[in-house]
Amino acid sequence: MKWELLLVILLLPAFVQAQVDVYGVRAENGLVWGFLKNLGPESAVGYHFEINGVRVWEGQVELGENQSQRVEFPYYFSPGRYRIKLSAGEDYEEIILVMLQEIECQSPPGWEGQEICQPDGIYRCESGSWKKLEVSEEEFCRRCGCEGEAERACGIFFSSYEWIEKAVENQPVRIGFEIASLQPQEVSVELYLNGSLNQTESFWVEDKKESSFELSLPPGTYQIEVRARSSCGSDSFGFLLDVSPFEHQEIPQEEVQEEAKPKPETTVELEPEEIEMALGQTRVIRLDITSHQPQYFRIEVSPAEIAAWQERVWVEE
Repeated sequence: MKWELLLVILLLPAFVQAQVDVYGVRAENGLVWGFLKNLGPESAVGYHFEINGVRVWEGQVELGENQSQRVEFPYYFSPGRYRIKLSAGEDYEEIILVMLQEIECQSPPGWEGQEICQPDGIYRCESGSWKKLEVSEEEFCRRCGCEGEAERACGIFFSSYEWIEKAVENQPVRIGFEIASLQPQEVSVELYLNGSLNQTESFWVEDKKESSFELSLPPGTYQIEVRARSSCGSDSFGFLLDVSPFEHQEIPQEEVQEEAKPKPETTVELEPEEIEMALGQTRVIRLDITSHQPQYFRIEVSPAEIAAWQERVWVEE
C-alpha cells in the first residue's frame, strides 16, 4: 500500500532563543514550583513542567536581563513516585518525589533499610513502614541538598526498560533497561529469578546508561525482578515470564518454497528532489511510501532553519 504526504513548507527568519538558568524545583502541599533566571537581554521566556514524562503545564514570563522569577502551578499528588521536570530554553532541572502517604515500603521490593529525601525530611524504610528521621537542617541539606534539590544529590531510577512475557524453552530472553543517575556514581544491578539472585553487574553511570541481562530457561512460570542500587538510592521493576516447551513441527515443502520468495522492498519517492526558496515563499513536497510490511515511519524536515517539524505515520503492507 502507498502512503502519500503533501507537505507545505514556509521559510521564516531565524530567531535567537533566550538563555535561561532553571533551578530550585520543588513540590509540596499540592504545589509545584521552580525558578527561571534570564542570562541574556530582556525577553519573553517560555517554560513547561513535566511529570513522569508528560507535559502538564506551560507558560511564558517576561524577564529582564539577569532577572529571576518563580513559576508555579497546582497539582494533586496521589501516593506514588514522580519525576518532576521544569524546562526553559536549553536548560532544565529534574527531581524525584516519592509521596509516602498510604504507601508501605515493601512496594517496590528492596526498600527495607533504604532512605529517601522528601521536602519535609528524610525517611527510612523500617519493618515495612516509612519512619521520619530526626536530623538537623544542616544534615538534611548535606544529604539531600537544599533549594529544591530533593534526592538530586544521589538518586537513581530506571528511565526505561523492556522485556517479553512469553518465551520457548532454551530461547534466549533479553531484559533491557536504562539507568538514569542524578549525579555520576557507581551502580549495581541485580537480576532475581523467583527470589534468588541469578546475575549481577556493576558499572559507572555519568548520566544515563543502557544495559541488559540475558537468560535461557526450561518450561515454567518465573517471577523476574531487576534491582538497581547505589550508595544512596535504589529502584526496581519486575514481571512474570511464562516459558513453554519447544514443539517441533514439520513445515510442508510448499510453505518453505513460499517463504523463500523475496518480498518487495520498501521504497520512498520524493517529488521534487530539490527546491529553491526565497524568504517568505512556500513550496509543496510530495512523498510516496510503499512498504513491504505494516510499520511506522517517522518523517522529519531538516535543517532546523527550515522547520522544526516531524510526523509519525502508519503504513500498511
